[in-house]
Amino acid sequence: MSLDIEQADADALKQELKRITKARKALPKDDYEGKAALSTDLKVVKKALHALENSPLNPAQESASQSFERPNFAGTYSISDRTDGWQKYVASTARSHYHDLRWREILEAVMGRQTHYLTARDKADNVIGVLPIALTRSRVFGNYGVSLPYLNYGSAIGVGKNVEDALINHAFQQADKWDLSHIEIRDTELRDGHTPRTDKVCMVLDLADIDSGDQLLLAVGSKVRAQANKALKSGISFSTGGMDLLDDYYRVFAHNMRDLGTPVYSKAFFSAILETFPEDTLLVLGRYQGKPVSAAFLLKHDDKWEIPWASTLRSANAIGANMALYATVLTTVIERGATEFDFGRSTIDAPTYKFKKQWRAQPKQLYWYYSNPDFANTLTTGNRKFELAIQAWKRLPLPVANLLGPGIVKNLP
Repeated sequence: MSLDIEQADADALKQELKRITKARKALPKDDYEGKAALSTDLKVVKKALHALENSPLNPAQESASQSFERPNFAGTYSISDRTDGWQKYVASTARSHYHDLRWREILEAVMGRQTHYLTARDKADNVIGVLPIALTRSRVFGNYGVSLPYLNYGSAIGVGKNVEDALINHAFQQADKWDLSHIEIRDTELRDGHTPRTDKVCMVLDLADIDSGDQLLLAVGSKVRAQANKALKSGISFSTGGMDLLDDYYRVFAHNMRDLGTPVYSKAFFSAILETFPEDTLLVLGRYQGKPVSAAFLLKHDDKWEIPWASTLRSANAIGANMALYATVLTTVIERGATEFDFGRSTIDAPTYKFKKQWRAQPKQLYWYYSNPDFANTLTTGNRKFELAIQAWKRLPLPVANLLGPGIVKNLP
């Protein structure tokens, strides 16, 4: 790394971040040594940038909730549903993996969703903002749109916040035209003119200063460290892979979803993600006495890793399989150069929130907006009208739950 970190200003550090990130992407996917070396450089630069931007002498310091504030776009622009230029734009600007245009095929072909992928374009017809929306049309659950269903993130991204707001407002104005009761936008920013639902957060762990799983276990404290070490010595063994582990992963995931009273996604959904994004996905599987008992589906975006789906069989709680799973997952992503780990969304102070927080994860506020606020809590597990259905689902034979679940869950947000 040739940059003088101590003398560099914020702009120089940001340029260095882009250079290192580009260099990591250019490495072969199995060059873990090279990626680890560049990740060390990345952590040094990120740490220096964080210190600079949070210095008491820095008048431009912003709160975490304003971390994506940008100047408004000054030119004129239009909004359409053309997607030419989409992939090129999001390749350098997307704030989540889910803005990749290839998710559209998964949502449409596998999950049966109609989609509208909106773009904002400047006078020269260059893409300057995007907003993906997937629609559901169901006799049971109604007609509605989400950006994006099944996933933690979506919403608009653009060169200016005014472009993003315009994309969201444009979509809301199309709700009647698209024959929808409402549209839900899953955002990470506070938007003017809309009242968000704020009961959800994503739990995010900063790994910029963590170089190994052992170092992480030292950082989390003696209680969590003791629980993790005990679980790892219980006899559970872990392996990592992709399509080769899908059957065992799905066996654990489907069983756990039934036990939670939740319809399960189809195996085809996970298969399509693995096939579409082989370099960005990883399965972690735990076996005990030869049987799969704990599993995680990992997704990465640059040097940030996320665990959108994970499950552990209740029968494996006695050996602490879930603690062992997360200790293994975190060690795995650290070894592969992760500088941030997203545990996924939780309700504040719920058991999952507390579990993630013990790993030093910090809440990142989620803002969910609705074109019709009357529908803000209609399709949630907290809705009391679903309580009987959840309890009944828990008692279904597993083959029946696996047969019926995919047809139901594809219509849920």
